[in-house]
Amino acid sequence: MEKYLKVLEFDKIIALLKDHLELEGNIKDLENVTLTNDLDMINLMLDQTSEFSSILIRIRRMPLYFKKDLKHLLSKTTKAGVLSVEEILEVYKLLKTVQENIALVNSYKKSEIPLEHYKGFVMQMVDLKQLSRAITDVMTPYGDILDSASLTLTKIRKDISRKEASIQSKLTELINKHSPKLNEKQIFIRNDRFCLSVKSSFKNSIRGIIHDESASGETVYLEPEAVNQLNIEINQLKNDESKEINKILMDLSSQIALNYDSLVQNYYIIKELDLIFGKASLSNKIKGERIKVNNNNIFELYNVYHPLLNVPNIVKNNVVIKDNKGVVITGPNTGGKTVLLKTIGLVTLMVKFGLLVPADSKSNIQIFDNVYADIGDEQSIDQNLSTFSSHLKTIIDIMNNVTDNSLVLLDELGSGTDPTEGAALAIAIFDYLLEKNCLVIATTHYSELKVYAYKKEKVMNASVEFDVNTLKPTYKLLMGIPGMSNALVISENLGLNKEVLAKAKANLKSKDTDLSQVLDALTKKSLKVSEELDILKAQSNKLDEKLKEIESLKEAALREKERILSQAEKDAEKLLRENKQTLENLIKELEENNKKLIKEHEIADLKYKTKQLYKKSDLAFEENNEKLMVNARVFIKSYNAYGIVTKVLPNDQYEVTIGRLTSVLEKKYLKKVENENFIDEYKSKASKSSPKKSVSPRLDLRGMRYEEAERLLHEYFDDLLLSDLKHITIIHGYGTGVIRKLVQEFLAGNQNVLEYRYGGEKEGGMGSTIVTLK
Repeated sequence: MEKYLKVLEFDKIIALLKDHLELEGNIKDLENVTLTNDLDMINLMLDQTSEFSSILIRIRRMPLYFKKDLKHLLSKTTKAGVLSVEEILEVYKLLKTVQENIALVNSYKKSEIPLEHYKGFVMQMVDLKQLSRAITDVMTPYGDILDSASLTLTKIRKDISRKEASIQSKLTELINKHSPKLNEKQIFIRNDRFCLSVKSSFKNSIRGIIHDESASGETVYLEPEAVNQLNIEINQLKNDESKEINKILMDLSSQIALNYDSLVQNYYIIKELDLIFGKASLSNKIKGERIKVNNNNIFELYNVYHPLLNVPNIVKNNVVIKDNKGVVITGPNTGGKTVLLKTIGLVTLMVKFGLLVPADSKSNIQIFDNVYADIGDEQSIDQNLSTFSSHLKTIIDIMNNVTDNSLVLLDELGSGTDPTEGAALAIAIFDYLLEKNCLVIATTHYSELKVYAYKKEKVMNASVEFDVNTLKPTYKLLMGIPGMSNALVISENLGLNKEVLAKAKANLKSKDTDLSQVLDALTKKSLKVSEELDILKAQSNKLDEKLKEIESLKEAALREKERILSQAEKDAEKLLRENKQTLENLIKELEENNKKLIKEHEIADLKYKTKQLYKKSDLAFEENNEKLMVNARVFIKSYNAYGIVTKVLPNDQYEVTIGRLTSVLEKKYLKKVENENFIDEYKSKASKSSPKKSVSPRLDLRGMRYEEAERLLHEYFDDLLLSDLKHITIIHGYGTGVIRKLVQEFLAGNQNVLEYRYGGEKEGGMGSTIVTLK
């Protein structure tokens, strides 16, 4: 099958796909591509590619921090192998890739973007956080082993630093002492030793070991005897450092080995994701669509074109075969017949690999077990085969292997030999393949095959259009219409001698009168059908336009509705803010100027009602027609309390007594209570009770700014006035003491506080204040 894949240029599609992949393992795997015939698997692959195509457009490609094939690297750890720093970094990049993909999926949990398949892959990944921390604890993202990787390594590196500092100091001293004998007043490293650049003429005047010499011979690099021992000690320490680092790497390799199964699982999931994203990226580049596939002998391609075409104006074609098992395509040379055959074959192969194809999404094609193709000039010089022989050899191979679920594409069937014999052979081959019940699409120039297609059941004619006025092909496929020979028309347009044209027409009439009559009748019939289809298509387009217009009007109405509702909400919010601000200003004035005239619980009640302004839509009861009279018992949701109507006011408003409070409320916030004993019970408790509010006995002010803590403290005590709490705890923490001072000063000036103290041993100590209310 590899030969036929190449003939149909599937190898070029794979070459393009490689450019859209990141992982070396995937690129290597594409050297041996396997196509599936499993319909469910193909549908799954196409769904995945389609979803990932959308992700690329609307979000981005998956996070991926490595490219190497990790399969062999990971297996190395299972054989007690020690991974290098670079190899461990690759493992860390794998772990980071897993974490970033999980984070990406979680960040789009509430998104409307379809992530079903991508999320399914990511949720199978294992987030090895402990292993990731173990790696980052000992090395940087660049592969440098940290000093803190182990206590031993910390000590070794400190010793190295101290000794290097000693050497630097000693060498600086020697540089100052022997500066006239030196070529450069700086320290050099040769053979891992600290050296001075000494002039050759003075090399014996400074005691030490020569490690190198300049190309000119004028300078020697000498390790002074004074630092020789320190250099030896440093080298020993560096050997110890290398051994310690090796121990660290051994430990990390062992931890990686323990997580081998999870790491391999993660790697293969990421590898699969990279392949699908690659397919999606290529599909987006060629503007591919997710088409339908079937096993029901349906083959319908709409507006299809060759994905490798690189021309300014691409001609799209419809290839709809319906119930036929054979198609004969005729037309002029360079008219696009060969490209059309390759397009059909290539698109069929691409969907079997999960690629989107350049065709309308309504297209629906059968999945063939094999796609055979004899296309192009297969003349073989080394095998001494002519063009005809080479084609026939390929066709024989196809005939020997074809099944009833195969697609056979034949270019210029029967060409390369005597036209009469070629046509006869072509018809025989076509008959044989039809008996095998496979789908056959062939191109030809033989008129005999056009007649054959017209007469043969389940075989249809088709042609590529040619414009006789411009003398150029249009590359448009005409299904059901055979191609007519345009040689005489073209010759006439080009100015051929009229006598020659007349003789040519007479010769053609004497030879092919019957054949010409059949083809003329067929062409007229086909053109009539085509015209009727065009009329129906025009009517359908008009209907589509009407439907679009209706849909547009509907959407406009919905947008206007949303605009009106939105404006109404804004107006309501504005009104609430204005009323709230007015009440807050009033409360502030009352607090500042009338503390002695107005009871504090009444101010608290006013504050509480102000807070409910933004919640009133939730506090109203369902609309009812019950009439409320004086002494009617009611439940008020905003206070979570019962009350009694004391006065009926205009505009569906009522004065209601709630314990010691009296408020004016709208009817929609009141619910009539049907308890006969309510009034007496209520009046007996009215002087003692007040609306109860659920308040926590603890207020935590830790970590707050002064202004925020002050605001919450005031609001908390307002709420306490509407509760039964007598003992509360205020947690202010130790900190700088600013919040503690705020609390103490507030309690000292609050007339509702009976006493307060710091917390005991099990109460938070001086980090909290225990308060008793009156």
